[in-house]
Amino acid sequence: FPVTIIKQTTMSNELMKSSTGELTTHTTSNSKCLAYIRKNEGEHAVKMILTSAIDQLQTYFSLERVMTPYQIQMTIEIIEETFYYFSPEDFRKCFRGAMAGKYGKVYNRLDGAVIMEWLRAYDIEKTEQAVQEQMQKKIYWMER
Repeated sequence: FPVTIIKQTTMSNELMKSSTGELTTHTTSNSKCLAYIRKNEGEHAVKMILTSAIDQLQTYFSLERVMTPYQIQMTIEIIEETFYYFSPEDFRKCFRGAMAGKYGKVYNRLDGAVIMEWLRAYDIEKTEQAVQEQMQKKIYWMER
């Protein structure tokens, strides 16, 4: 699998080859969720973002057996259905955490189940952080 690099800019959704031959796509914002990107830039933009992320994971972990195109497609579909509210930045943070071992060791296995487990763990972590921040704001305003 060639590694697909996603370039985040404020330009329209346009696929192009860079001077190094890497495939890039321009997305409106790294903070927009998948549902927004799908609505405003199309299904292809979402698939490019997620395919790139999975390709980068497979490259980072130097797996003996990589996911098949079908496995990647199915994983992307499940991610889109489950984590439509995640932004490309959320995937970046989650997968960087996984690369750093935050969600456990990878024993030469990367598949949809592993990726979904990481995303669920990240989602819980992100939600807990948001709740904590809201509680701090509430305490701040109550003390005034």
